[in-house]
Amino acid sequence: MIYFGLQAKIVDVETAFLYGELEEEIYMECPQGMRDVTKDDVLLLTACIYGLVQAARQYYKKVVKILKEIGFTGGDVDPCLFCKRSDKGIFFIALYVDDNLRIGHPAAIDDAIRQMKEHDLILKIEDTLHDYLSCEIKFSNDRSKAWLRQMYLISNIENTFGTEVSGLRSYLTPGTPG
Repeated sequence: MIYFGLQAKIVDVETAFLYGELEEEIYMECPQGMRDVTKDDVLLLTACIYGLVQAARQYYKKVVKILKEIGFTGGDVDPCLFCKRSDKGIFFIALYVDDNLRIGHPAAIDDAIRQMKEHDLILKIEDTLHDYLSCEIKFSNDRSKAWLRQMYLISNIENTFGTEVSGLRSYLTPGTPG
């Protein structure tokens, strides 16, 4: 999607938590069905696995290291927002676990995706931007403005749970239209 001369993409890092590097020794019980083990045998993990408490943090550290190596700055005030300015244009990445919102000049986005793939990250790229982290994104007809709404999340809850949530009290917030 292109607007303001910029492009927006959602990029997921597939099997993200497996990229983290362990900083300590972690042992786990042998899984059921493993052959030739006794009840006293354990496995020494040499890499992060899903279900490991440290996995998300170690992935974050790894991806931040990669972003800084390829020229991104930031992450100090807001640890999830990074920026890169280059001859290809300006480019922002907002990290949320393994979901990345990327907004910038198309050439800058394509270059950063190429550089991340050079670090052996497997990326799933979505070119349409209408939903991010269960927030609906609406653009004006001329693409000069955009709105984020959680009404989408609320309507999804109502559609999914139907009568279980119907008739519950509705709350107005300072952000509620009207």
